[in-house]
Amino acid sequence: KKETIEILGDEFSDEHRELFLWHIDKERTLEELNLDEPRSIGYTYKCLASGFYGLRSTRSFEETLNDLIRYGGDADTNGAVCGTMYGARHGYKALPYLWLRAMPFKKWFDKKIRKCLHHLDLIDEC
Repeated sequence: KKETIEILGDEFSDEHRELFLWHIDKERTLEELNLDEPRSIGYTYKCLASGFYGLRSTRSFEETLNDLIRYGGDADTNGAVCGTMYGARHGYKALPYLWLRAMPFKKWFDKKIRKCLHHLDLIDEC
């Protein structure tokens, strides 16, 4: 946490620093985040916390996303960020085969991803 705050620098007000640290705390539960509280649906820190929930999860992708989405709120955005962070940590192979198989336009999407990775010099061929 300290390193993250140092990177953010002086531009981070005390109020926002406290909110940021509260939302990314590793002990924070989905219940405490109160994702479906009407006045703060779409709140950036809640979405960020959803991402950290995915990053820290040791459960399956399905369990992680299903748990998060059941708490409501801005479920599609929170789920997208959670899934992205989960995938960054656990990798493509952790994604459920049945979900990937059901994904519309998967071949087209895979081609676009390979092209992007090639342009970033992360893979040799498209």
